[in-house]
Amino acid sequence: MKQQFMIALLALGIAVMVPARDRGPSGMKGRENFHRDFQKAKTETVTISGSLTVSHGCIAVTDGGITYLVNRLARFTGFIDGLKEGAQV
Repeated sequence: MKQQFMIALLALGIAVMVPARDRGPSGMKGRENFHRDFQKAKTETVTISGSLTVSHGCIAVTDGGITYLVNRLARFTGFIDGLKEGAQV
């Protein structure tokens, strides 16, 4: 009985792994196409000035009632003294 249970469990495990092998590490098909299309997206350079704030847990710049999230600025906090909430940038 124990041997039959182990064989059934092994067969179930194989049955689950076979469809999963066609998927990428995230489990989504077509992920590489998403990144390629995202890199082709048209970018636009914008100059803004305002005060530093924190919005949704990220550093942001508020200018005229519009809040712009600045993704990569967080890695400089603690190293640059001027990066404090309320500073004019």
